[in-house]
Amino acid sequence: MTEDKPLYKTSIHRDENGQFAPKEYGQKKIRSMMLSDHAWNTLKKLADSKGVSRTDIIEEFTRQQNSEQQTVLKALNNFIEMELKSYGSNAAQRGKEFSLNARTWDAFRKFLKLADISPWELGLDE
Repeated sequence: MTEDKPLYKTSIHRDENGQFAPKEYGQKKIRSMMLSDHAWNTLKKLADSKGVSRTDIIEEFTRQQNSEQQTVLKALNNFIEMELKSYGSNAAQRGKEFSLNARTWDAFRKFLKLADISPWELGLDE
């Protein structure tokens, strides 16, 4: 988990009758799932270290997941940053300014636009 503070803490949000108080994400329902002992114990260790329940760890995990579109856009922007930082390292690039408007970036710009405004056309988040 990347955050120090969980989204909410089931273990401390109880009403006057000791029942779990409603969450901002709505009422929870009892669910059933099968986990290995390792997964169950790992969830307990994580929950204990944050002072929350296993349920909170699972809720927090699911809410922190990026969509495919967000992941692709982040990767593309990181790639642009890497290219920008390394630009000018070879003799042909010295003294020239980095630009995504160069013809050699045409297909990349098209892909970046599709990932941003039409991710379904790339098969993302289907």
